[in-house]
Amino acid sequence: MDVSKADGAFTVSKAILGFANRMPDVAAQWAGGHAYLLVGVEEEALHGVATHDIEKVDTWLGRYIGDFDRYQFTYVPFNNG
Repeated sequence: MDVSKADGAFTVSKAILGFANRMPDVAAQWAGGHAYLLVGVEEEALHGVATHDIEKVDTWLGRYIGDFDRYQFTYVPFNNG
């Protein structure tokens, strides 16, 4: 999934907004109320994703989530070799 493409940005944005619509008291029971979205991984496989400048990612996601800023987009480096 590539967030520089409309379908990738839409999918990630949809998940972020879905996380934001959780009931706070229920969400607080797991991971301190935080939500984590892992992109480029699946059970027993690490595919990775293309990396982009975070400011550009915020712009691409902003098309769908507007001024919502209660998320942190982070790349986690790994060596698949």
